[in-house]
Parts: sequence; C-alpha cells; structure tokens
Amino acid sequence: MNIFEYIKERISPLDILPAKNISVTGMHQCPFCDKAKLKTHNGNFYCFACHHCGDSIGLYAQLHCCTMKDAAIALLNEKFDLFIGY
Repeated sequence: MNIFEYIKERISPLDILPAKNISVTGMHQCPFCDKAKLKTHNGNFYCFACHHCGDSIGLYAQLHCCTMKDAAIALLNEKFDLFIGY
C-alpha cells in the first residue's frame, strides 16, 4: 500500500468539506459551484452541476491549488498531526 492509498482509505471527501454544507436532499454544497449537487460514494465525490470529481486528495488539491503530492502531505500533517516537510 502506498501513501496515497493509505490516505484515501482513512480520509473521505466529507472530512474535507465543511459540515454545514448538507442540503435537505442529502447532497452537499459544492465548493466549486456553490450548488447543493455534490454527492460522495466510496471515498470519491462528484458534483452533478459542475462535474468536478475525484477523491479526498484530489479535492484537497483542487481547493488549495496544489499538487497531489503536496495535498497528500498536507492531509497527513492536518489529519494525523504529523509534521512532514515538503
């Protein structure tokens, strides 16, 4: 198992999205288009409005405009209290 698989198994997109962004339909507000059309399933996310999709690492990378490697390191540091340098 590599570090990306480790993170994907332990951090879901819901851990990255703000908890307040859940609509009555159970869909989440998309951070990219602000419509309540984002659904998560099996560690992945998909927005039915703007078609952004991916996993938790990809979501973090898109939100913070960074590479997948930098997103993985940041998630390890934030969610597991590790202090890994870049």
